[in-house]
Order: sequence, then C-alpha cells, then structure tokens
Amino acid sequence: MGNIIYFFAELIFEKHDPGRPIVIVDEFYQARKEFEMIEGIGEKSISGVEHLGKFGQFTASSFRAILRTCIYPKSYPLVLNQMNIIGVKSVPVVMATGAFVGMILAIQ
Repeated sequence: MGNIIYFFAELIFEKHDPGRPIVIVDEFYQARKEFEMIEGIGEKSISGVEHLGKFGQFTASSFRAILRTCIYPKSYPLVLNQMNIIGVKSVPVVMATGAFVGMILAIQ
C-alpha cells in the first residue's frame, strides 16, 4: 500500500522516470501480517488480564462470604445444614457412581 501511494505521489509531482518499469510491490501486506500478529498478542493479553480481574472479583466475593458467615452466628445453622445436604446426603449418589464405574472397569 505504501508503494502504491508513493507511486501515485510520483505521478502527481511528475517525478516518475518513464524509463523505469512500474513495479508495485505490496509491502503493506507484510506490514499488515506483522501488525495482525502484534494485535493478536495484545488481544490475548487483554483477555488474560480481564479473566484475571474476574477471578479476583470471584475470590474477593468468596472471602467476603466466608468472613460474613464467621462474623454472624445466626448463619451457623444454615452452613451446617448445607454441609449436611452437600456432604452426607450425597453419599448414595457417590456410591452408585462408584459401583457403575467399577462394573465398567471389571468388564474391560
């Protein structure tokens, strides 16, 4: 693209040598490829920083919830109830899954 513009500038200002062959080499294509590579690195960097920020927000909200639970004793029964439901009452599901995985492994 740069050579094309340079060529037209030569024609406008009459600096083009008529004996010289007109060869338009598109150096812009090479520069564009390099720019796209740098642009890709920039996009990935910005995306990584964005994901890191979202992870930081998640971590901060988790710690706030943990501290809030520790500070307010009214929430202890709620936490214990959730621990019971998630932990103890899920044992049958874990046992069934383990049994089926064991059967599949025994067949193989």
